[in-house]
Amino acid sequence: MNWEKLFDLLAYNKDFMQSVEPFKQELELNSTDTLPFFAEEDFYTEYYPLCGRDDAEKVYPAIKSVVRILKTEPLAARYANMIHYGLFRREKLLAEVSWATTEKIFGDNAGIFNLLIALSALPFVRRKHIELGLDESFMYGIARWIGGFAGVYEKANHHAGHPLANLYWLRFSINGELFRIGRLEFLPRPWNVDMPHVYKNRRTNQIVVLCRNNWTFDKNLLRVAPESPEVEFIAELVVANNHVSGTAVLSSGMPDFEKKTVLNLDEWELYVKDGEQCVSLHIPCGGGMTPEAVNRSLKDAVTFYKKMFDTDVKIFFCTSWLFNPVWQKELPDSNIARWQRNSFMTPPLIADGISGLFFIYGQRECDPRRSEAETSLHRAFCRIFDRQEKLRAGAMFILAENIYL
Repeated sequence: MNWEKLFDLLAYNKDFMQSVEPFKQELELNSTDTLPFFAEEDFYTEYYPLCGRDDAEKVYPAIKSVVRILKTEPLAARYANMIHYGLFRREKLLAEVSWATTEKIFGDNAGIFNLLIALSALPFVRRKHIELGLDESFMYGIARWIGGFAGVYEKANHHAGHPLANLYWLRFSINGELFRIGRLEFLPRPWNVDMPHVYKNRRTNQIVVLCRNNWTFDKNLLRVAPESPEVEFIAELVVANNHVSGTAVLSSGMPDFEKKTVLNLDEWELYVKDGEQCVSLHIPCGGGMTPEAVNRSLKDAVTFYKKMFDTDVKIFFCTSWLFNPVWQKELPDSNIARWQRNSFMTPPLIADGISGLFFIYGQRECDPRRSEAETSLHRAFCRIFDRQEKLRAGAMFILAENIYL
């Protein structure tokens, strides 16, 4: 095939050109320049309605426009088949390639091209679910994830489509790793250094949470980089003489520098170790995230993992923009703030300035004040930017034994 012409069609995207170089032969061998199966009308009219959107009357004509180009430009069809192979059919996700967007080929319908590739994952998700003995409702949950991001894309671009950058996420469902159960998604992942140390009393089951050694905090008790001039407090964690001492974390996620906490290891044990497999939870786009819906998802997930994998879930954890403690101030009556109050919050991550923007505005970096403020959440983002506060991700955990079963 003519790679130079493909590069031209993709506007000579440097990241793609460099990253694809080691995989050219493999991609050629595992793709064709014929119309992809997911561009057939029978396919997309079957799967798009599962995404929970009511915009088929404008999406289908846009899809037909993309399909006409795919039929007349073999390299565009080849590229679609390459992405589908790299993301969904290859034995291991081809994460090394930075796939280029296709505005030069499809114009405003570049997102529709991405949407077709997203839909192409659903039969493979269903195949895995059949293998596991699950009914079709589990695949419908993944389809709603696609629909949720179609809404995010439309918010950012003012026309239908889907982001390209997050299509890799569907691979976790194809692999049978990620499942949507009710309102939430669940994905086994190891406990990691972004989370604190959780200790449990062997007799009373009381929980004490300690900061990691050398976590650094500013005057507002928010984490900052160790080299930051804003450092006011440094957490210590010392394990010696059969005791552990350190800076405790309150359930609000704030560190307690008022006193040093000391635990006798004859009485206390590290409840979850670094690298230990836990279950991370993820929050798909969309409304309806009431406390009742969240608790039902958690409860059903405990049952699901026991039934499907004979696994007793010990702890759920999540790192997300949604757990930034700023929402307690900005939106105290929101479902987000209620969920925070019903979880054990941990010290949020060091601010990156962008957490949450992509999920709300469809852009990883933007100024919310330049978009129409349609909701209370939009207005909250604007207030945060007005006072020049940096966005950050927060974190939380919930012990499975504390979920109301």
